[in-house]
Amino acid sequence: MSFYYWQNVFSLDSAEKKTLQDNSVRFLYVRYFDVDWSPADTTPVTAGQLSYQSPPSGYTVIPVICFNNRVFEQLSPTDIPSFTAGIFTRVRMINASRHLQTREIQFDCDWTEKTKDNYFSFLREYRRISVQTISTAIRLYQLKYPDRTGIPPADHGVLLYFNMVRTDTGDEKSIFERSVAHRYTPSLRSYPMTLDVALPIFPGPKSTKDEEDLMEIITDINQHSNHHIRDLIFFDLDSQNIRQFDSNLFKEVLDHTD
Repeated sequence: MSFYYWQNVFSLDSAEKKTLQDNSVRFLYVRYFDVDWSPADTTPVTAGQLSYQSPPSGYTVIPVICFNNRVFEQLSPTDIPSFTAGIFTRVRMINASRHLQTREIQFDCDWTEKTKDNYFSFLREYRRISVQTISTAIRLYQLKYPDRTGIPPADHGVLLYFNMVRTDTGDEKSIFERSVAHRYTPSLRSYPMTLDVALPIFPGPKSTKDEEDLMEIITDINQHSNHHIRDLIFFDLDSQNIRQFDSNLFKEVLDHTD
């Protein structure tokens, strides 16, 4: 069991610390920054860079970098090596601010058929220069249509079981849509990559609001994964999110997982 940490300043409050301790959590997936390329920009721009107010003592940090897909729409293949080197340098700079050494990194990009070649080239180049374990976010439509979207050259993936924007609903506010998810999860059995699963514990118009919903998600995943799931990662670690649920929720969900 692991958690995402999605705030701009890393500082764990008492509720967050208790949740991590009570569930023997060792790994934190920490968002480091976002990368975008808006029409007004001539080059990619980073935003929302993390700062460490306190050190993540006792936890293994996996940095997460989020890309807007239009970065890879506009990036020239010849610019990928220099672009990748810039991302690598920025990650090292953030790590150096707290004397951290990270051995794994995760990238999140809602890549498409049009951008897969650039995004996959970036993943290969980052692995080459960093010699790190690489993971990448996988959305439901990428899970179901690997023949169209390709299989990313990563060591493993994490299936985002929320934000079902590119699925049948087309509703950007649809965080979890049970009827949609059930049409995609059968593809878990045949997807040729080891996967983690990210589960939503944040509030929203159609979010998981209680243990029953999370248990149904796990039942659906168990049915179709063929023991293909490596880890559960809850999104995201925040005291407001945690207070929605019973303190035993995370252990119960983990016990319910094959």
